[in-house]
Amino acid sequence: TNANLNIREQPSLNAKILRVAPKGSNVDVICQTTGDTVDGKNIWDKLEDGTFCFDAYVDGAA
Repeated sequence: TNANLNIREQPSLNAKILRVAPKGSNVDVICQTTGDTVDGKNIWDKLEDGTFCFDAYVDGAA
């Protein structure tokens, strides 16, 4: 991640934050979906455990 990243129940800013992934940590993205729009972008990543994070703060694959 390129910033501290809120991991949420759903792809929504109103969804419960389940944990925070620290800047520089890895997250396991399995697919992408649309959700709430943030700064003109609405792509969210679905993680391996079924949670979601906003894609703009996730760096590409290593």
